[in-house]
Amino acid sequence: MMKIAIWIAGLQVISSTLTGYSRPQAPSSSSPPSSVFVHSAWALEKSLPRDFKRIRDLAKHLEEMGILRLFVRAGRFRSPSSFVSSDLAMLRQFQKFIQNWNSDFQVVPWIGLNTRKAPLKSRNFPLYLKEIAGVLRVTSQSEIHLDVEPLFPVDESINFFSYLRQHLHGVKIGVAAPKLLLKEFPVSEEVRKDFWDVNELERLCFVVDELVVMYYDTGFYKISDYIKYLRQSLVKLSAVAAQGGCSVTAGIPAYYQPTVKHNPAVENVKNALKGVLEAFSEPSFFTPSFVGVAVYSLSHIDKTEAEELSKFTANIRYR
Repeated sequence: MMKIAIWIAGLQVISSTLTGYSRPQAPSSSSPPSSVFVHSAWALEKSLPRDFKRIRDLAKHLEEMGILRLFVRAGRFRSPSSFVSSDLAMLRQFQKFIQNWNSDFQVVPWIGLNTRKAPLKSRNFPLYLKEIAGVLRVTSQSEIHLDVEPLFPVDESINFFSYLRQHLHGVKIGVAAPKLLLKEFPVSEEVRKDFWDVNELERLCFVVDELVVMYYDTGFYKISDYIKYLRQSLVKLSAVAAQGGCSVTAGIPAYYQPTVKHNPAVENVKNALKGVLEAFSEPSFFTPSFVGVAVYSLSHIDKTEAEELSKFTANIRYR
């Protein structure tokens, strides 16, 4: 999964009792709904403009869509001992330039790890930690977005993030998260590993700060099923996030390459945003847990997607 994301981290959430780390308290369920929603997008570092004028134009385009956070690829692991770093100096310069136009823009380092090639093993955790800490140090960041796919097996994946939490003190950890398995929506064997049950996702929520749930490659082939699933899933996960002490972002697709898992006529920005809006209409949707949407990816956003995101932004108040 190659992505670009813009997000706001650290919305108010329930405090965690994890050692050496505490989160701010969430407002009670009787508090007014939060009106702070900031969209994100995943971006490959090579796709970003370098000169000041083009960065200005990008900043204006992103603002129109409500996107104020970018997950920019900072590197990827080929194996636990082989890390391919992006141009981190360029990443820092891009952040400096784009924040000249709007100080609210956030550029969050995104690191990828393919567990099919490098299965998670506890003996390798220190190797991953060393490289991740190095990226944070060079980019002067206190946030990281991790794309570990597939997150399997569950226990080892949760142990991995728990290990990072214990050693990356004060760092906000976001993760490209599996989708919620709902009994009302059977899934095929091809995508089953990309779905976790509610207890597994709650355990993950306890050891990270943000679940960026990948609402694509679901295998759904009916628009109504996709929208209904997204709505019900977000409502359920908003409660899970409140209980576990993290926040939720809806990762939505803007790419059109069809696969067995992905039907672009079903999984697209328009339908995903409809599912998000329908979740807001549910009385049990816990708004303070919700950050916004993250588009996969920036390079795939064309005029149609940009218009859909702009309309969506116009319907919700942003800071």
